[in-house]
Amino acid sequence: MPDEHTAERPASQTAEAQGPLMKLIARTKRTEDPAKLLDLCLEGGKPLLEERPNLPRHVLSFARKAEDQDKADATRIRVARHFPEILGLADLQWLQRLGLQEEEAQAIRRILAGDQVTGQRRVNLITRLLDLKQFDTLSEALDAFASQATDDPTFYAAHCKSLAHDRRREEAKEVLKRFRERYAGTDHDHVIREITFALEGADADPDWLPENASEMFQTAVRLGQIGKELLNGESDQIDGWRLLEGDIIYRPGTSDTALVLFVGPQSVKNAKAWARVIAECDRLGIGQVLLSRRLDRNLTGLGPWKGRPEETTKALARALEAVGIRRIATAGSSGSTLAATIGAAAIDADGAFLMPAVTHFPDPDEEPNPRAARAAAREYRHLPPGIYDAKPFLQGKSVLLWAHLPEQSEFDRRQIEHLADYPHLHVVRHDHGAHGILPWLAEKNILEAAVSDFFKALGWIDG
Repeated sequence: MPDEHTAERPASQTAEAQGPLMKLIARTKRTEDPAKLLDLCLEGGKPLLEERPNLPRHVLSFARKAEDQDKADATRIRVARHFPEILGLADLQWLQRLGLQEEEAQAIRRILAGDQVTGQRRVNLITRLLDLKQFDTLSEALDAFASQATDDPTFYAAHCKSLAHDRRREEAKEVLKRFRERYAGTDHDHVIREITFALEGADADPDWLPENASEMFQTAVRLGQIGKELLNGESDQIDGWRLLEGDIIYRPGTSDTALVLFVGPQSVKNAKAWARVIAECDRLGIGQVLLSRRLDRNLTGLGPWKGRPEETTKALARALEAVGIRRIATAGSSGSTLAATIGAAAIDADGAFLMPAVTHFPDPDEEPNPRAARAAAREYRHLPPGIYDAKPFLQGKSVLLWAHLPEQSEFDRRQIEHLADYPHLHVVRHDHGAHGILPWLAEKNILEAAVSDFFKALGWIDG
C-alpha cells in the first residue's frame, strides 16, 4: 500500500512525463540514417536505451549498409567511443584497420568486463591488448582478467603457459595446481599434462606425464634424473652419460665428435623430437652434450653459464676438449638456433643444425609478425647486452649452417634471407607453414634422416 502521506501521481502526469520519450522512440523507428539515429540515442540517453536497448546495434547495421562510407565510418567511430560494449569481432577488426587503437582497446576492455566472451576468444582479445601496448607482457595481461575467468579452462591453460614463458615459474605452478584441482579427470587432462611437463620436467609426477610418454620419459625426463644423480656424486657414469661441468652432461660417441644441443624451452612434442635426435646421434656414434636438470633453457646460453652465447660456448668447447672431444657441431630449434649459430661461429665449429633458423633477433617494434614480436619483447628482458644477430659473427667463417625451412612461413623465410649471402648456408626447404618444424619433422618420420644428412655433409659419417 502507498504511504498515506504520499499522494499518487495522476495517470495524466505519468503520460505527460512519458510523452517526450514516446515521441523520441517514434522518431527512432522512422529513421534509417545511422548518424541521425545515433544523435537520437545520445539525446534520449539511458531512458531511451532502456526502452530500446538494441538501438546502437541498429546504428552499426545501418552504417554498414550506407552508400556514403566516409560518413558511415565517422558514425561507427562515434559508436565505438560512446557504446564500445556493443562492438562485435568485425567491428574490432574494422577499428584495427583504421588504426583506432585507443577505441579498440577500450572496446575490448568493455567486452571482457561484461563477460561476453569465453575460451580462446577471451584469450585472443587479451592478447590483442598486449599488441596494443596496454601491458608489458602476456602474463600481466592475463593477470588483469584472471579473477573473471575462474571457470574458463582455456584461460587457465593460457595463463599458466604465459607465466612460465615470462619466467614466473612459481606463480605458474600455483595456477597449474588450481587448474588440476578444477579440471583433473576431464577432457583437459592432456593440456594439464603438457603444461606439467613444460614446468616441472624431471620433477614431474609420472602420473601427470602423457600416457604415451615411454620414449620421452626414458630420454627427456630420465636425463634430468641422471643429471641429478651424477651431480650428487652417486655415480661417475649412468647409461653412458657423464658429468662435464656444472649442470652439463655429455655422452661420448665412438669418435672425437659431439653435437651440442641448444634445446630451448620445451613442450612434450619438442621433447619427443629432441629425444629422437639424441637417439640417432647415439646410433651413429656421435657424442651428445646437453643440460642435465631440465630441457627448458632459452637462447641465453647453456646450463650454469650465464651470458652471451659466444662466451658460454667457448667455455664449453674447452671443457669438451679436455675430455677428448675436438670436433663440435651445435643444434637448436626456433629461438635457440640463434645461440647455436653464434656459438658455433665463436668456436669455429664444424656446423650448426637449425630447425628452423632464427638468424637475428627481431626488433619487437619493427617485427610485422605479432607472435614473433611478442616473443622478442618477452626475451629481450632476459638477455645480456650484446649483438643478437648471427651475421657479424659469421664473417670470414666456414661453419656449415644446415637449416630446415618451413617455406610457407613468411617469418622464417625472412630469417633465412638475412643470411642469403653467407657462402656456407645450406637450406632444406619443406612445404610447411608453421614455425615449429622440429616436431613436424618427427611426425613425418624424416627427422632421423635429416640428422644423418647433416652429419654426412660434415664428413662425420660415411655418405
